[in-house]
Amino acid sequence: MAEPNIKKTFFASRTPKNLPKPRLAKIVKDNNDRHILALCKKIGADYLITFDRKHLIPIKNFGQTKILEPKDFIDYLKND
Repeated sequence: MAEPNIKKTFFASRTPKNLPKPRLAKIVKDNNDRHILALCKKIGADYLITFDRKHLIPIKNFGQTKILEPKDFIDYLKND
């Protein structure tokens, strides 16, 4: 796995709510999460770090973005 680029790591807790919401209804069911994936795509994020186990963690990957819980991301950084 490639070394993570922290500049391209997106932390979901800091997402602005005024981004355009793409048509992601088939990927994520929660309207409040769609803008997060749209931003990941727009900025080319390598990682999305989130606590959202209900909607985002199950997706695992969205394009080039890997979706991880904080503990898994920390483990990845420690083991790499």
